[in-house]
Amino acid sequence: MNLIPRLENETMNILTFRIAKLIVAAAISVASLCYAEPTDFTYSDWQQTSEQWKRGYVYAVMNFQTQIKQNTSKEHMRMLMGYRACINGKLTDAAFVTAMDNYIIRHPEAMTLPIIGVALNTLLEICSPYLGNK
Repeated sequence: MNLIPRLENETMNILTFRIAKLIVAAAISVASLCYAEPTDFTYSDWQQTSEQWKRGYVYAVMNFQTQIKQNTSKEHMRMLMGYRACINGKLTDAAFVTAMDNYIIRHPEAMTLPIIGVALNTLLEICSPYLGNK
């Protein structure tokens, strides 16, 4: 019987298929990153989006700041824990959207910044007491 060569052939086909899937997924990821730059999205674009979209965006920013461990330095971990203490159960997505609009009113020069910068600056301002910033 030639059962072993058949099994090896099937294993190679499965492995080839999995590698092809990884290559396609990587290509799609790279293409999507090239499609839109975060720096292209400013406050004027922000104003044209729906309330639900804004809330989803700030929700993602809050989750990133409280969940993603970029490194294990003491300073980064202190900031991560500070953002967690500030946000978890205390800051809603709707309140964060309002805070961003208020940030722009107080800092009109920020209207030309990428909206991610406005979001991070707003969050830093809100969470400053939890981060040890005065």
